Amino acid sequence: ERLGGRPSAEDRRESLAGLLEKKLYVRAEGPTVVIGVDWPEGPTARAIVEAAGRRFLEERRLAEVSRVEESIAILDRHLAHVDRTMAAILAEGRASAHGTVHPAAMEVRPELQALYVAPDEGRLLWLRSRFKIAATEHDRLTRRLWDARIELDSVGAAFDRRYRVLEPARTPRRPERPSLPAMLAAATLAGLLLGAFTSVAVDVRAGRPPQSRWVSRGAFGAMLAALTLSTLAAVVAGGGSLALATAPLLGAAGLYALGKARARTSALVALFLVLALENPGDAGGRWQSPLHELGALLLANLNLSLPVRALRFTGLDVLMALLLVVLLCRRAVRSPVDHSAVPAARPMSWAAATWLGTVLMLWAYGLARGGDFRNSLWQCHQLLWLPGAYFVFQSALRDPRDHGALARVVVAAAGVKAGLALWVRLTVSASPQVLPTATSHGDSALFACAFALVAALLLEQAVPGRVPAAGFVLALLAAGMLANNRRLAWVEVAAALAVVYVAASATAVKRAITRAGVMAAPLLALYCAAGWASSSIAFKPVRVVRSLVEPRADVSTAMRDIENFNLLWTLRDHPLLGTGFGHEYVEKVRGMDISSIFAQYRFVPHNSVLGLLASGGVVGLSGIFLTFVVAVYLAARAHRFARSPADRAAALAVIAAVVVYLIQCYGDMGLVSWTGLFTLAPALVVAARLAAATGAWPEATDIPRAGDAALSGGR
Repeated sequence: ERLGGRPSAEDRRESLAGLLEKKLYVRAEGPTVVIGVDWPEGPTARAIVEAAGRRFLEERRLAEVSRVEESIAILDRHLAHVDRTMAAILAEGRASAHGTVHPAAMEVRPELQALYVAPDEGRLLWLRSRFKIAATEHDRLTRRLWDARIELDSVGAAFDRRYRVLEPARTPRRPERPSLPAMLAAATLAGLLLGAFTSVAVDVRAGRPPQSRWVSRGAFGAMLAALTLSTLAAVVAGGGSLALATAPLLGAAGLYALGKARARTSALVALFLVLALENPGDAGGRWQSPLHELGALLLANLNLSLPVRALRFTGLDVLMALLLVVLLCRRAVRSPVDHSAVPAARPMSWAAATWLGTVLMLWAYGLARGGDFRNSLWQCHQLLWLPGAYFVFQSALRDPRDHGALARVVVAAAGVKAGLALWVRLTVSASPQVLPTATSHGDSALFACAFALVAALLLEQAVPGRVPAAGFVLALLAAGMLANNRRLAWVEVAAALAVVYVAASATAVKRAITRAGVMAAPLLALYCAAGWASSSIAFKPVRVVRSLVEPRADVSTAMRDIENFNLLWTLRDHPLLGTGFGHEYVEKVRGMDISSIFAQYRFVPHNSVLGLLASGGVVGLSGIFLTFVVAVYLAARAHRFARSPADRAAALAVIAAVVVYLIQCYGDMGLVSWTGLFTLAPALVVAARLAAATGAWPEATDIPRAGDAALSGGR
């Protein structure tokens, strides 16, 4: 008060509103809405929650009533327009039927008969048809208006039955706040552990290994004390919850496993879980797989699975952070574990660093311009993790011999997701009208990458004797894509196969496919011509192609066009650096308002490429997409220098993965997809390792070429 003066009543109200905005929380749990507040005084907290509940119900009632009232107003306007149209048609019809002189005038003055012009019968017929159409539209609008008025009455009458308070607000029996002694003890213990680790790391790097017995005893005692304190804190904070009480023990076991296991094992297990598990948002509440809870723990915010509201991050964030810490610690002490004799090509590491720097720059730039921090996380969460994932897989995949295990993990995860899509069709609904899609759009990228990988192995003849198994995998993936019913998957598969075919070596398989394609071209053209307008199931592939190339006028296409126009319009004001993260695109043309089902639709558009262009401008798009150019360049050179079919197939799979990722970004929010990120990051590492192993990159020419590495094998 001495510096800024006594705050006014308006300043106090604004401060209170800002504090309430931070402390009040609303959480949806299925059909139930939970409202709570973190407040230091119990009765006031209860009054705040009760007021928020009343306001929520009032706003909800107003929203539902306003929606129907807006529909009634729109119908009234359309009905008035139809009334005016019908009146104009009647007036024009009378004028046409009577001619240029009115009959009453001709009776008074017969000499006017010479001026009379007979009515145009064709014009009258046309006017009658227009009047019938207008009358039909008038009846239809009248019925809809009547139904809307009935709905308005029903909304008001049924609101109290549809929305009711299941559990009234209550005052907590005791304050729910962190324990100061526990926090001090944890901070002290963390400081001791950090000091012990630092001293040991310095001694190891200096070549003075400490006394192993003293270190092991001290580390064990410190870990035991930390585990005991954290368990006690979890029991107190969780009110006796078994899940929270066992969380420290399970976490310690997980940390021990991460510390002891090789990075190759940990990274591949994490990759399989990310690609194979179900994200809770994939199904939209329509179904749940048996592994739903595990997928929620890994891919969704932890506060949705654990009763701790502060856990606003995913289990995958925790897992990747722990992997990074383990790898950095091993490098700090020069551990021989995970050491690779084949370095990665430096341009890829520089490209990944440029990616990270560009994302951080756009994030800081957007927030400095007043961007919304919470919504900026929607835009850059996955973008921030790609360089970290690249570092993890670069440390895990030591040389081309590990590419076989990576290929098996990707194909196995794609097979699991294909089986999940078929399971959904068999158990939930087989009708596309009832259930349009089985799993998420991100699975399209997984299916396409796995399909292109198997095709590259066959085309380069890298899996001799395993052709039947490869055919079975391709059939399973195709069945999964059919069950998922997403056209974008077929576009990605077609583009990936085209890239693989064009870049592949002139093997006997490629020559046979070329000859078969030339011979089948006339039959294929005849098949397409016969099924272009057919609805038979035998011509479903033709219908898919037709839906992609034929212009459509449905609502979805129109909304995508409007969104793309708005994104380009936003770019006009900020062509170089864009708006930065945390800003919505400008709605120059308003489409359908989908904020009720996706509040961030103006922060995360469907077209991620144009969305990134609007947020980052030319500079931001170039800084991020530079990684794709480097990856394709290194993979193409590695394919040319590779001696083994497995290495050539791996290079083709990298190029296909980049193409699939770009199509996914342009088609449907690929930049914010975990699946897209975890198919791209390993592909970038494979490109960097192959370029070094094959001698394709000049700085790595002294490294022996990997001529006998088998993509289908592995250690």
